[in-house]
Amino acid sequence: MWSLPPSAPPLEKGESAFNAVEIDDLAQCQEPNIRQKLSGELLRRLARLRTWLQSKEVVLDLRRDFVSPEAAIVGWIERLHPWTMSWSNVLDYLPPKEFHKLARSCSAQGDTIHYGYSMNWIAEVYGSCIMDYDGHPEAVAKIIEGSHEMCQQAERLMPSGKLLLLPPHETPMNITGHFLAMGLHKRWARYFFSDAGELQVGMFSMQTYNPLATNANCLSMTWTYDMDMELKSASGTELADDAMPDCPMS
Repeated sequence: MWSLPPSAPPLEKGESAFNAVEIDDLAQCQEPNIRQKLSGELLRRLARLRTWLQSKEVVLDLRRDFVSPEAAIVGWIERLHPWTMSWSNVLDYLPPKEFHKLARSCSAQGDTIHYGYSMNWIAEVYGSCIMDYDGHPEAVAKIIEGSHEMCQQAERLMPSGKLLLLPPHETPMNITGHFLAMGLHKRWARYFFSDAGELQVGMFSMQTYNPLATNANCLSMTWTYDMDMELKSASGTELADDAMPDCPMS
């Protein structure tokens, strides 16, 4: 669905423009269909960014470098004294301890809030796939039942409910996987922050179940290494263990 020039490389298989907008936002539309809502929302964001660039409220400085905790560019970033840093899913490609060393160095002057998300965390958590429960029929039955209840609650309570058909036209692996991820994501978050040293965690959450997304199990997080800051709803490092019963974990 992306408009690209002929010389552009091909998109990855399964890539979709719908992955760029939350499904709850798509559902809250006055347009005749969600395709028009999607186009309008993306154009609105581009127009806003263009206005900021024209008024010099936003300045782009594009740099390419190999980033490690010892790289020279880390000092350059630190001297900018950033208020915010968005890591995308860089944290999927470094061990947590090394990533936090890098992020902490970039924000050594303090007063920095970090944003990031993990797309691959479920690959590190045993029990996040229904196939992990082979030989445990009672657990499988509970997972399937819970997945149906999750979809029914989304239909009743979430704006996206009016877009969902029940049962969803979706592979059961994705639906049950999202249900398990909702119950297990805090365990991975505790692991990710366990070697980070002193910090505050402001938010760690998953998006609403979205059959249009390339990966519906992204885990978004905000945190700071500055203990003098006050993050709204900061939980520190005490991440409550609300994992579901009967979930084998390693």
